[in-house]
Amino acid sequence: MRRPWDFSKGFDASAPCSALHPVSEVGHPQDPRIWLEVNGAIVQDGTLKEMIWPVADIIAYISRFVTLTQGDLIFTGTPAGVGALHRGDRVRAGVDGIASFEAWVGTD
Repeated sequence: MRRPWDFSKGFDASAPCSALHPVSEVGHPQDPRIWLEVNGAIVQDGTLKEMIWPVADIIAYISRFVTLTQGDLIFTGTPAGVGALHRGDRVRAGVDGIASFEAWVGTD
């Protein structure tokens, strides 16, 4: 039986992140571009306004069930274009005006 929320999403190095930036530093972004590039090709490209629920609503809802503290991350999903990565792929991703990062898949 396949369970996509198990090991397909939770494994070593499965959630690389850039440095975290507090709201006091970057403000409350209204509609920044969110993008992912694999081996130099853009494969995901969207904005916060394309999300089903606004960020503030997501935070308010989650806060009803768990205590959120500084540094907590909320994973909501990604823009269209999700696909498999392969050992050696070069991945770049970012949120315009806030942060970006680069990583190599499956290399130590």
